[in-house]
Amino acid sequence: MRFPSILNIDDYRRLLSAAKLRIEVSEDTGRFAPYFDLYREMITQQLTYDALKAVDFNIERMNYLEEEREFIRQLGSEGKLVQAIFVARKRGAHAYVAATRNAQRSRRS
Repeated sequence: MRFPSILNIDDYRRLLSAAKLRIEVSEDTGRFAPYFDLYREMITQQLTYDALKAVDFNIERMNYLEEEREFIRQLGSEGKLVQAIFVARKRGAHAYVAATRNAQRSRRS
């Protein structure tokens, strides 16, 4: 299965760089797979009634959604689907922020 509109971390880095932003952080948080597993456990062990109610107690629909969740879980466990964090700033923004903080400290003194 291919998702042409879903980008990887390097693709996002290129887009941020092309926008003339200075990239400070761009990494996989490592959280997607374990938290998705937790989400699935919550649905099957704790929130089953609520999940069934959300699909009008349609067991066939619930089973279909579970198949979809399993597919997503597999992508996550293989590292093909991740949660990433990006921090990028306009060039020169850090200097402005530092100067502003220094000015605020001077006023307090």
